[in-house]
Amino acid sequence: MKPSSLIATFNRLPLWRHRLRVWNFTVVAPTFDRWLYLWMHRLGRMGRQEASFFSSVIRPGMHVADVGANIGLYSLLLARATGPGGRIYAFEPDALIAGALRYNLAANDVTQAEVFEEGVGSGTGTAVLQRNAMNSGDNRLGATTGTALHSDQATVRVRALQDSLHGRRVDLIKMDVQGWEGEALRGSAGLFDANPGLQIYFEFWPHGLRRAGTDVEQLDALLRKLRLHVTLVDAPNQAVPVDLFALERSLSGKAFTNLLARRQAG
Repeated sequence: MKPSSLIATFNRLPLWRHRLRVWNFTVVAPTFDRWLYLWMHRLGRMGRQEASFFSSVIRPGMHVADVGANIGLYSLLLARATGPGGRIYAFEPDALIAGALRYNLAANDVTQAEVFEEGVGSGTGTAVLQRNAMNSGDNRLGATTGTALHSDQATVRVRALQDSLHGRRVDLIKMDVQGWEGEALRGSAGLFDANPGLQIYFEFWPHGLRRAGTDVEQLDALLRKLRLHVTLVDAPNQAVPVDLFALERSLSGKAFTNLLARRQAG
């Protein structure tokens, strides 16, 4: 048996499926790595910056798309912030993880969330999902080879975000898709046309972008085409947009950061 298969077997043992209390939510992890992920959030080792940001910008009644929702911890946080009058659209292409997402939403009586068991892309079709045997937070869309830990693959449904959410109001998109942001943004133009105040919180990971087939130059051109003004998350009102090329140079190795973008007028 391959080492990756042994790791995957250990990772998916039923013994990890305990209920935990994280951020005052009752949550269950389907794998060891997601169990560890929940404990890291519970202990404050992960998620502090993200939780603070969303708590500061999300208002009751907002409609939010959680693209790359994973097991739903942030979908729960977003649902709490938007309240019963809001709406959460949670996207997760992996069947095992999507099952945990649905369970966790139901376990916390979240009724204003809708789960889309699909990936997002530039159009409608299918894509290869490369599952990481040790870290399902690093599952990757695209046919390019990841690492030796990405030997488990599945074909999943993909749709443009503007098609999945056609006719629905969207105030904010949270996007964490492991370098697939270029493809996801190519299928999102209609949402920005229909929702002038729409903001997108997304991960800028140059290494992941290149691996998924979109370099920083292409991403910069795409953001300009969409007329999106990009700022740092901790300086959302700065007048001068982020220089992605300078930001790339400042990030060492495989480092990443989160950015915020909104449509410019005119």
